[in-house]
Amino acid sequence: MIASWNSKWARWRQVLAEIDRDRLATLVRIGTAATAILGLAVAAVVAKRRLVRLEVEGVSMVPVLAPGDRILVLRTDQIAVGDIIACNDPDGSESILVKRVSGVDRNSVRVEGDNFGASRDSRHFGPVPRPAIIGRVLWCYWSPYHPSQPGR
Repeated sequence: MIASWNSKWARWRQVLAEIDRDRLATLVRIGTAATAILGLAVAAVVAKRRLVRLEVEGVSMVPVLAPGDRILVLRTDQIAVGDIIACNDPDGSESILVKRVSGVDRNSVRVEGDNFGASRDSRHFGPVPRPAIIGRVLWCYWSPYHPSQPGR
């Protein structure tokens, strides 16, 4: 058994020795570039399905989010108290609300705005059903008022 392994390795060493090193290096570079491009394409497809870009319009989340802020929302079911989420308006309008989670239930979440005086939230329309949740705010990537910070 040991002799056959040695003979296989000897054959591979001979094959590698016969390959032009410059051609091998070129093939490795092409393979690496192709793998990177494929990885970026897959990441773009996944991001398009999992990420949503929104623009904040109201003042209910001031000072954390201001009108004109552009946010990235990650579609997810994992919501915890303190997270900022985007959800469809439970009153049936076409608008999307951006609020902070104040309570989590199996079937619904309670949401509140950070600016209590200017916020229409669960105090007015009750808990938001889970299917109405779009996802968790991941990042404010552009703001006319303050520099973007991950996790904000």
